[in-house]
Amino acid sequence: MISTVSASSRATEQLQTVCSDVDEINSFCRVVSGRGEEAIQSVLNIKKFLNIEDRVSFERVTGGAANTPIIVFKHVDGLKIPFVVLKRESELMPEGKHIKIQAMDELKESGCHILPRIFKDTDNNYLITVGNDSYSCMEYLESSSKQTYYPLDQKLKLAQILHSYSINSRWRQELLVTSLETFSNENSANLTEELLRWKPSAFETDAWKNCVKCSQYFASSPSFRDVYNQLPTQVIHGDIHSQNIVFSQGIQYLIDFDNVRTDVRLLEFSTFIGWIDVDPRLKSLGEDELIPYVESHYGKLEESEKQYFYLFLLFGRCCVLEWVLGELKQALCANDLEKAEKLANIFDDTMNFIHQVCTRIPMNFLDHS
Repeated sequence: MISTVSASSRATEQLQTVCSDVDEINSFCRVVSGRGEEAIQSVLNIKKFLNIEDRVSFERVTGGAANTPIIVFKHVDGLKIPFVVLKRESELMPEGKHIKIQAMDELKESGCHILPRIFKDTDNNYLITVGNDSYSCMEYLESSSKQTYYPLDQKLKLAQILHSYSINSRWRQELLVTSLETFSNENSANLTEELLRWKPSAFETDAWKNCVKCSQYFASSPSFRDVYNQLPTQVIHGDIHSQNIVFSQGIQYLIDFDNVRTDVRLLEFSTFIGWIDVDPRLKSLGEDELIPYVESHYGKLEESEKQYFYLFLLFGRCCVLEWVLGELKQALCANDLEKAEKLANIFDDTMNFIHQVCTRIPMNFLDHS
């Protein structure tokens, strides 16, 4: 709160001159941790970055299980106007650049119309300092549709458009962060002990046993590593699902670049084949129909990709399982029951999907080490 700041501080008084509206600071404090001079300085940084003098206010985007974006509103002539969206970024690059954001901005500039406008300041910095964190800033996209679900064919088309622009990205090598390396360091099968008290029955099912078996195979099998290293790589979005798609003014946009990386291309498909909004069309496709359906809307896959398609659906879901268990532990420790409930639903859906896909892969294959 602004009242907690010492009135004798000249620096604080100078900041208050710029951020004179108490409601402005209080609005910030309600959505971002930070008080006193730190909060005032953060608001000042945001307004300077955006080059605006109007009063602003802040709200978190509804929904989202982790790292929820923040909407910045401008107040002009009594109107509250959504202006930009802030997203906390965790991986900083040299000279204050965030390489994922910079790479996406360059794709936007090259004509990739499905990406939102990304803001930077006059010194070409993409990040704003907010307390101890750094945030990226993108245009607010006003949804022109009540649609909250996007079918499989639309997600495939968005992936095709993004890939056609990003395949020759100059950031290809710098964005190389393979899921295999990070997965090997934290096998999801090792995350269960601290969660047993939460829902012990979940870890006694056949579905969970299949998850553990798959996880151990992906983490330690030299044969899987050999396959991984042979498959085509691509700069991928890494998290295409309905919550990361916005339909605005006749265009479907991809948002949220947390998982942008250079990785095996098949892992792009695993992010929306088997997500929580499983497509009815997907459920109706037989084992021999899914790959032709993908190719009909995305484009040609290589023979090696067809051969290991289902295996990488499994691996992609195991990566999600690893993530959700880690987030779930944090939510339970913080007694954040609302977040824990959202994560628990993702956990159940992911575990069940892995169990189902296992029926399409000979389990003795997963025994090979």
